[in-house]
Amino acid sequence: MKTLIPASCFTNAEIFSREQSVFGQGIWQLAGTTVELHDHNDFVRRNIGGIPVVVQNFHGKLRAFHNVCSHRFAPIQTEDCGNRKLTCAYHGWTYDQDGVPLGVPHNEEWYGLDRAKKQCLALRQFQLEQCGKFVFVKIERGGPSLREFLGEWFEFFEKMSNSFGSSLFKTEIDAKCNWKLLVENGFDDTHVEFVHPQTLGTVEFTDFEWKGDARDSAEVLLHDDGTAPDSFGVPQLNHALRHSAAFIDMSDRQVASFESFYEPIFPQRPYRSRQYLHVNLFPNIIITSLMGYYYILLNFEPKSASETVIHFYVLPTMRPDDAPPLPHDFLHHLGLASLGTYTEDIAMQEKLQSTGPSVDRPGIFGMREDKMKAFEAAYLCAMGMNLVTAA
Repeated sequence: MKTLIPASCFTNAEIFSREQSVFGQGIWQLAGTTVELHDHNDFVRRNIGGIPVVVQNFHGKLRAFHNVCSHRFAPIQTEDCGNRKLTCAYHGWTYDQDGVPLGVPHNEEWYGLDRAKKQCLALRQFQLEQCGKFVFVKIERGGPSLREFLGEWFEFFEKMSNSFGSSLFKTEIDAKCNWKLLVENGFDDTHVEFVHPQTLGTVEFTDFEWKGDARDSAEVLLHDDGTAPDSFGVPQLNHALRHSAAFIDMSDRQVASFESFYEPIFPQRPYRSRQYLHVNLFPNIIITSLMGYYYILLNFEPKSASETVIHFYVLPTMRPDDAPPLPHDFLHHLGLASLGTYTEDIAMQEKLQSTGPSVDRPGIFGMREDKMKAFEAAYLCAMGMNLVTAA
């Protein structure tokens, strides 16, 4: 099986710009979690489709705004996250939950803005919806709701995220590679024994079940027989083969080993499983979980055709109110251990990025790599690119 996405899609600046419009601005994008947006004035800052966005908590109500002051266009929130009023650090303009600059220093003597004029200077507001503790933002108006976008997976993600506890480990990583390489690496289980021999490769995986969106539509999209029509702009196909999950079995010995260590720390986890879970939320989110004890969340924020900001979370499961505190530095060490494994992947994808400009033919997918081919088909479909020509 040949790969579908042309090599130029991993390096070309014009294609990247189109992706920013199609994916970044045109569909729902993860902006954060309510774990980090729990209190009044909590905020997270993101770049979504090339647009600087801030999500701010106003007494329990979440709002998403263009993170650019109406006065002289300075960024309002400059840290990745924190707790601070929606106040521009340059000249002190402060905005309310409707994005209106009600707090303007020296207004009477310098600006003379009445309420009507202030309302005309309101920040651009974006659509914001939640699925459990996940917070999503959409730049373009209209289109499907978040529930429609997630489809049959909405309840799954809602249940999963509602099991998140009140603490997290979070960091950002600058990766020198295209975001699609990182996504495809998440689908790739054939590299584990070679890239992670001393980390993930030591886990005793035995079998797995993969579940994906509209799996019956795979042959329509992938059309190995070459009989597909010339155009794949059919709207309903844009919703096929997006979100997926792999439910991976481990040996009884391995399960018992993890249970002996984690069960005393998380005795009543809401999402109980004896499996390793690997979830892909189209187009740029990967979530993994070890038996429901904790979750690793990776959100890939494209920065350029050859650079990606990775928002890396470790989210422990919920614990009983009367449970003793987590062991000292437990979350920190868990985060560093998880990062250790994932940096092995990043290093490999950066090497792939360096060879991309020299590639002039499709690659090859084996039988175990059909999940990547499904992703590439969904990507090309969303981009309105002809699969026959692309392949």
